[in-house]
Amino acid sequence: MKKMFLPVLLLSGAMSFGQLYADVTLTDDDGEKKIQIGGNGYMMFGQLVSGHSYQVQGAQEKSKTWMNNYSGRIDITSMPVEWFRSKISLEIASSWPLDRESTIMKDLFKQSFKVNLPQVAGIFDFDFDFMSLMIESGYMEYAFNTQVKNLGNYLYRSQAYPLYMTTKLDDIYSHLLGIRFETGFLDNNLKVGAMMHSTTERPPYFDMNLGLFASYIMPNKFADVGFGIVFDRMIAMDKKRTDLKSVSDTTITLRATKLDLRVTLDPKVLFPDIEIFGENDLKVYGEGAVLGTKDPDYWPIDPEYPDPENDNRFPRPDLLHRMPIMFGINVPTFKALDYFTFEIEFCKYPYGFDWWGIGDPSPEPIKPTDDKWVDIYRNKDNIKWTLYAKKSISNFDIIALFGNDHMNYGTPSEGQFNPEQSLRKNWDWHWYLKLQYNL
Repeated sequence: MKKMFLPVLLLSGAMSFGQLYADVTLTDDDGEKKIQIGGNGYMMFGQLVSGHSYQVQGAQEKSKTWMNNYSGRIDITSMPVEWFRSKISLEIASSWPLDRESTIMKDLFKQSFKVNLPQVAGIFDFDFDFMSLMIESGYMEYAFNTQVKNLGNYLYRSQAYPLYMTTKLDDIYSHLLGIRFETGFLDNNLKVGAMMHSTTERPPYFDMNLGLFASYIMPNKFADVGFGIVFDRMIAMDKKRTDLKSVSDTTITLRATKLDLRVTLDPKVLFPDIEIFGENDLKVYGEGAVLGTKDPDYWPIDPEYPDPENDNRFPRPDLLHRMPIMFGINVPTFKALDYFTFEIEFCKYPYGFDWWGIGDPSPEPIKPTDDKWVDIYRNKDNIKWTLYAKKSISNFDIIALFGNDHMNYGTPSEGQFNPEQSLRKNWDWHWYLKLQYNL
């Protein structure tokens, strides 16, 4: 109970602040809104039912480990003129390592806090007779597929070589430093865009990436289709590191071309007279990606298996291994819930989803040394899934999440950096309950 007291206190404080400022706007003499204040506060608790902490393969197995997180966020939007606005957000969140304190390393395992700026951006919006134009610059929150609840959004939540995908708890957005252009045609049903951003999450840092996007929504909203392509690390700040000049036996680099296609269908619009469904009920969506169009042309021969043609334990990752596919459906609850969503993903990658990120990175996946984990990586970690439920009552959200996804739990120190995802087998999973108040 003592551990729950501080999260409850902070959530109560956020709710009180929200009640005071939820509708705060500053206006000019003509009544036009100039500044809006929003945000949220939440507490989240749950359990890693089965999974792993730091180190690779089967090391550091965890079961029924309780987690507890809380956060407060303020969003400020300024609109000095009709065609320009700026956004700035400040977030303070708790950060618990998965492993608890020990007698020897007590200070390393205690709770810490993270102060984040999720977005600091300026946005220009222009509407013309035949088109619209949006330009966003700064540190942006972006999601290629806004329908997903946990899985997907591969363009900016993946690394091609070696293959690595990420997810966060109830957060589908990527935080990108750069500039984005988007034009709209046909009443904004057709949109075409481009984005240049700098790599800030994984080394080598500050390489420049170019993304191109197109989407179309049918006028009756039955189908929403989008396609994106990202030229990852197109411009290298340090070619020796990006092109792996220090790594022998390889000519492939960390540069990659990533393709992504998403589709959302809403069959409710075909039956407009039926009013028993909620706004999001019956929507189905899917997403598929190609993460790296070139197959690795390195592959050092294992000395125990000198014949690469017959070395079946360690197959060379090919295009099919880098093609994740996911599907989601909003199961009808007939307005009882805002969302009741099931998502499933399949990716037949024969190695663990790991990324060392320390020193000079290598595109070669880490080969397991245990035959048990050879079998798990090849056959028993190919499926990911999520069950997501949400109910909003006024400004209050109740969210439940169950799943086996690409979560990587934090570790107490950089010396125990976790290179591999925590849910490593098909039967690993976790669950969380989130209570959130929105300003």
